Amino acid sequence: MTRLALLAILAIAFADSSDACSCVGVKDFWQLARESTTVVVAQVAAHEGKIESAGVPARFVVRVEEVLKGSESRKDLVFAAGAPGICVAPASAFPVGSTWTLVVPSTTAGEPLALSMCAPGWQQVATRPGEGSGRALPLLEIKRRLRAPR
Repeated sequence: MTRLALLAILAIAFADSSDACSCVGVKDFWQLARESTTVVVAQVAAHEGKIESAGVPARFVVRVEEVLKGSESRKDLVFAAGAPGICVAPASAFPVGSTWTLVVPSTTAGEPLALSMCAPGWQQVATRPGEGSGRALPLLEIKRRLRAPR
């Protein structure tokens, strides 16, 4: 069974559960990025499919603009998206056209990528002044923080 199919089944099973997602040992983006093998800057290109039970997109596609750490040969990355009650980031958190620094999770061949709500491996890049949720940072600042010793 593919991870995407498993995520869809879990979304259906836990759609009404308020405690379906409980996180232990949560790390922030900066910790995850420093510990990961691959970090990229990517722009959200599309939301695709639909999780029928929740009426939300099933996945989102990002176009890699720059590799900040490690290596990534794919130009487009497809991430499974979550639904209410599942611990995977929803596509709605990543508007089409927005730019993000993403920790690319390790997967085996053929498994979709997913970003956990328990370990938020994303940081919005402010491409224009005032853009984003207030947490968006200019790319130069993100790069500086990733290089800074902890």
